[in-house]
Amino acid sequence: MERGEIYSNQLESSSGRRTYFFNLKVDRNGSPFLAIVESASRPDGNYRRNQILVYPEDVKGFYDEMGTLLTQLQKKEKNRGDQTDK
Repeated sequence: MERGEIYSNQLESSSGRRTYFFNLKVDRNGSPFLAIVESASRPDGNYRRNQILVYPEDVKGFYDEMGTLLTQLQKKEKNRGDQTDK
């Protein structure tokens, strides 16, 4: 683990082209924050990295919005499955 890191876990995509990192870190002032990072391979062999930082005061709203997004995604996937069954 890196300096300031309290917890870290990673998830590889089923395609193997992306890896997601879920990190709980502490900033220089001792305040905790979540760092969600996507690392994706490019055709040229390099990697692209995107990061979202979520601070404690925003975690509840972030969690709620992620729940809403996941519900919508499940509905879309179900509808898509229903259409391919016909």
